[in-house]
Amino acid sequence: YAPFTLVGTVLGQAMVGQLSPQLAAGDFEHAAPVLSAGLFMCAAGSLAVVALLALAGEASMRLLSKPSGETTHWSLAFFVAGIGWAAQQGVLVLQATVASTQRYASLAWISVAAAVTSAASLFAGAMLLPDYLGFLLGTSAGFLLSLALWAVLVRRLIPRMFPLPRFGRREFHRIAEFGKWQGGAHFAGAVGNQVDRYVLGALAPLSVVGQYSVAMRLQEVVHMGLLKATEVLFPHFTVTSGDTIERRASFFIQASWILNVLGVAALAPLIPLSGELLTL
Repeated sequence: YAPFTLVGTVLGQAMVGQLSPQLAAGDFEHAAPVLSAGLFMCAAGSLAVVALLALAGEASMRLLSKPSGETTHWSLAFFVAGIGWAAQQGVLVLQATVASTQRYASLAWISVAAAVTSAASLFAGAMLLPDYLGFLLGTSAGFLLSLALWAVLVRRLIPRMFPLPRFGRREFHRIAEFGKWQGGAHFAGAVGNQVDRYVLGALAPLSVVGQYSVAMRLQEVVHMGLLKATEVLFPHFTVTSGDTIERRASFFIQASWILNVLGVAALAPLIPLSGELLTL
């Protein structure tokens, strides 16, 4: 499922680009159909991906992993994981909607609440059913609860956009025009980031893939943290697109420098602490 996270990621970026100027100007009448179109495209894309992988999951796992002694119902596993994955795509779109309002305090608080909820759900699922299915059920439940939290926040922050109106061809094409190019770039990058796991799964038992994923996850957490930090810049660049090139360039250079320093500061401790973290 990982490469297909581009559904929510790309739609979220497109939504920020479209919604930020309208919400900054208080133009809720034209912003509401954009949100409707984005949510519809997210639901349609998620449904298509879940159906595809739930049907093809078992065959793909036979190709990408060595046989083991354990009996795994891959079709059920892909379906349960797909429910949570689809909810995650909705979360990404709603996150982008909140980011478009540039109310970062609300964005931070609900992100913390959603993270705690997801972690608690995952822990409960693994404790009640200590196997792959319990892990997936807990993960999916966490994403579903997070989706509910984000939906409530969006409804409270921008009530003038609800109830959501019907969208037209114009809103659909505006999002699709951005998404088709960005989606292609994201998909290629996402597959590239996962291909090492595919190769390892074809050559070694799945337990080895799990150990490798734990090590890689430590780096990915830092990577995702920096990506979340950069999300505050996207609506800023959109709103200030009319400023002088000198002013925009100065801000861009300062922001890039700060993010690189943060990246080094977060990654550097992982080197001496890697052994302790992996054994933990």
